[in-house]
Amino acid sequence: MDRWYEMFLEKALYPCVRVHTTKAGGSGQVVHSSERNGTFVLTCEHVIDSSIEVKEEWSAVLQRNVKRDVRSKVYVDFFKYSFKDRAVGATTIEADIVAYDKNEDIALLRLNNDEVYPYVADIEKDQRNLRYFDSVLTIGAALGHPPICTRGNLCGFNDIIDNRDYMLSTAAGIYGNSGGATFLEKSWTLIGMPARIAVTLTGFMGADAITHMMFIIPFWRIQAFFREQMMLFMLDDSVSYQDCERMIEERRKKSQLDELLSSGAKEG
Repeated sequence: MDRWYEMFLEKALYPCVRVHTTKAGGSGQVVHSSERNGTFVLTCEHVIDSSIEVKEEWSAVLQRNVKRDVRSKVYVDFFKYSFKDRAVGATTIEADIVAYDKNEDIALLRLNNDEVYPYVADIEKDQRNLRYFDSVLTIGAALGHPPICTRGNLCGFNDIIDNRDYMLSTAAGIYGNSGGATFLEKSWTLIGMPARIAVTLTGFMGADAITHMMFIIPFWRIQAFFREQMMLFMLDDSVSYQDCERMIEERRKKSQLDELLSSGAKEG
């Protein structure tokens, strides 16, 4: 087996997982796994949106109803292989939604076990490494199928959809690829997540998917998501997930205090 194929297995195929809720499903990619922090899967928010419900509850601190999100468990399928690349089954593990942004269409899941997973996708860090016509591979558990890989080229940057920038790839996309990964073949780094397929109207109320026009959430938006959601351990090895949890709790308490003080000032 040549080194190219070994890298494909280790950096693309094996980190690819299937993500599903009780109502929907899609793809995901393992992007971190360690004894210190646990194992984390990156996916699109719309894949796990049905597991997020916003409810109003009474706040004794603020003395009024406040909205908060209730996050149900999601499920991650890890595939088993024979002959290194033939999927022969899957193991399902529960996971928690630890961060999400509906507008950015990005979510991060944490598995509910202590096992360290040996295969993790490496996220690209430098936009200067990308060029038009770069060869890319897209992988995902499309239509609930074990991982399917397609090949193409980068063919667009800064396509703006809903005020967010996307890259465009000719690697064919399939429904259910959302939340998977697109890799730069020359370095085997994850450069983004498949999220949208171009669609053209055909006749009255009809539409066809243009599968070779796959819009990808670029890695720089994913990095910005980690910073905004305070998932800083994904960007800095000196920070732990537990550190991030403490920072998030401190930010939440400060927000509550600021809101309480603001409310008191208005009443006064």
